[in-house]
Amino acid sequence: VSCHTMEPMEAAYLQDVHGGNSPYGVQAACVDCHLNHANSAAYFFDKIRTGSHDMWVQYMTDTSQIDWVEKREHRESYTYDSGCLHCHTRLQEATMANTKAFVAHKPYFLGTTERTCVNCHPNVGHKDLLDHLPVEEAAMR
Repeated sequence: VSCHTMEPMEAAYLQDVHGGNSPYGVQAACVDCHLNHANSAAYFFDKIRTGSHDMWVQYMTDTSQIDWVEKREHRESYTYDSGCLHCHTRLQEATMANTKAFVAHKPYFLGTTERTCVNCHPNVGHKDLLDHLPVEEAAMR
């Protein structure tokens, strides 16, 4: 991570199975989850948009004023299902062996829900993130 602002996210990410704490050695990069993988145009547009935004925030604002707890409540706006499905390509087949998992995902497979991956898996990618945020933010939990 190249900026101090993201250190809590990096610490939580490194403890998560997606951040390398995996028995299989698989590791997702930040862009695997936080850029749209629907197609090349969406990916590059998001890369330019988020990169420009992040640089502006890092160098032109007081990053200590960012409310990370509040930002987590809007995680669907910066975490994309296309990123999840880029790696979890056989999700439907994988859940068929587990009735509970299949039933939980069935509305998603059928396209009958507006829920996203991070709606049901709110801590994915950043294990115990709230424990890594500054003390004053942790008090806001």
